[in-house]
Amino acid sequence: MRIPRAVMLAVLVSLVSGCGEAPPPEPVPIERQRIPEGVLIAHALGGINAISGSNSPQAFVHNYGRGFRWFEVDLALTADEEMVCFHLGQEAAIGLEVKIAETSTEEFLSRRFWRRFRLMTFDELLTLMESRPDAFLITDTKSWEPPIVEAFIREVARYPASVRRRIVPQLYRESDFDALEKIESALGEFPYVILTLYAAWLPDEKVVELLGRPELRNITASDRRFSSSLAEKVHAQDAAIFVHTINDRAEAASFVRAGADGIYTDFVTPLGR
Repeated sequence: MRIPRAVMLAVLVSLVSGCGEAPPPEPVPIERQRIPEGVLIAHALGGINAISGSNSPQAFVHNYGRGFRWFEVDLALTADEEMVCFHLGQEAAIGLEVKIAETSTEEFLSRRFWRRFRLMTFDELLTLMESRPDAFLITDTKSWEPPIVEAFIREVARYPASVRRRIVPQLYRESDFDALEKIESALGEFPYVILTLYAAWLPDEKVVELLGRPELRNITASDRRFSSSLAEKVHAQDAAIFVHTINDRAEAASFVRAGADGIYTDFVTPLGR
């Protein structure tokens, strides 16, 4: 006797349900990428009204309108461990006499940068990013201590992959690759990862060694740390190198001629703007 199709399906469903839930699929590895050549990166979300370092929503919107599509933001934790857009050490600029780590998020948000520009949480910035699908964001957390890792995961997990994949975690030292592994196990892999050379002295040979890691395709160096020799070594590893922070167009051009793939800037505008 032919068994009706509906009965067959019911039997199969019961068998599958009796075997427990299927394990989640393994995450699909993504291609690690170089930041495009010729990019200008808006430092601290870019300057506005001749003021740099604000990390403000006004700066982000203003510089997006000027043609920037790559941004760098400083991030810090408040007393209630919420991640906010702020450069540690600039408390006086927002009228604070204590550190951000001793300040509540509510108090932080009530302040203004040099009494002019509104402050924001990392969550608000990611919301601005979500509505601008061609914007990319390099994070400057200064370190990847466990509370920072946890806050970063918590904030970024709220957003879809279309936002997460436009975030560029910046690393500072070799041990930060362990933090990156934890972050990516929670959020998925990031196409772009960058290592900055300002926090720990790494000789050229060590930089080349770290570029052997599959995660890393981008380096950033200060104007003093950069050299044509370092650029050649980075390029030989199929990686890109960027210089910070340059605010003169002629100087920026000289670094590009010397091998830099792009620069961080407060005030140099993209060409044609």
